Amino acid sequence: RLWHVLVLACACSESHHQRISVDPGPWADAIGAQVAPYASISIGTGGDFAIAVADDPGIPLEGYQLEPAGTASWTVHAHDVLGAQYGTAAALENLGFRFRHPFDPYVPDVITAGSADTRVHAPQVRVRGLHVHTEHPIESYFAFWEPSNGSADAHRIIDWIVDNRGNYIEWFGLNDIVAEQSRYAAWRPFTQELISYAHMRGVRVGFAFELFGAGDLQQGFNL
Repeated sequence: RLWHVLVLACACSESHHQRISVDPGPWADAIGAQVAPYASISIGTGGDFAIAVADDPGIPLEGYQLEPAGTASWTVHAHDVLGAQYGTAAALENLGFRFRHPFDPYVPDVITAGSADTRVHAPQVRVRGLHVHTEHPIESYFAFWEPSNGSADAHRIIDWIVDNRGNYIEWFGLNDIVAEQSRYAAWRPFTQELISYAHMRGVRVGFAFELFGAGDLQQGFNL
């Protein structure tokens, strides 16, 4: 009898699961990648809550504006790939999401619509991003410099930068790709993929290096 009660409870919970639909407008690849980590969000229409992204030439580049369309729907006005993603992040924040850590975003158990900020938002600082220190065996090293770790963690860090309205990332190169040909052979396609992913999301990429090997104490890539 208890087993039947549990099955019924699970079925009821699943039938009332809240869904968010996102119509990405002309930025399907970038916004599709933005929402892919969240099981409660799908690309398309027809969710309990709906976000539609529209190209609006009146919005400044990297800017956005939220327009309510009822109590559970919003239109994101933007005019470039970053503004579209920033506006989508703002709409999700209005539903209780918080992009507090690349590997640990806050996803609400119960989605509740807030009172959206309808002002036009545009950046006041041209470069907004992160320098990740790959010269030590910490998260950023394994994410951006270790091909055997895969690209998922680096993608999540890039995602987090976009969700927090950033547009730039750079990391420090290491000299192992010069010293060992096998390391270079694995590193090159891995890094090409990371750069391509960042560019698809609208994020610029920088590469830090040492000018002189004599002053390098941490095995950095040097000229």
